[in-house]
Amino acid sequence: MATSEAGGARSSPSETERIAFRRTLASLSSEEIRNKVLAEEFGPYDPADPRRSHWKAREANRLITDRQRAKELRPQWIGIVLSTLLGLAALIVAILAYIKQ
Repeated sequence: MATSEAGGARSSPSETERIAFRRTLASLSSEEIRNKVLAEEFGPYDPADPRRSHWKAREANRLITDRQRAKELRPQWIGIVLSTLLGLAALIVAILAYIKQ
């Protein structure tokens, strides 16, 4: 259910609107998105109180946050994959050593 803010802007978009908006942002870099948010191209933006910001500005900020989180977690995922492969290699070596006995 969408609610109206002052000026007629809707504060709660439908899920299809959110997905469509995220797709339009996907081709932009985080810096370009941030510049557009600060220039209020996506509607009013209040950094002190996000509830006063337009839903597009909030959604753009969520996308930037998601990108930053994924970038920060990349080394951990690489470590998990490498340690799993190393453990698998150690298991194979142990099995081969047991077979040769």
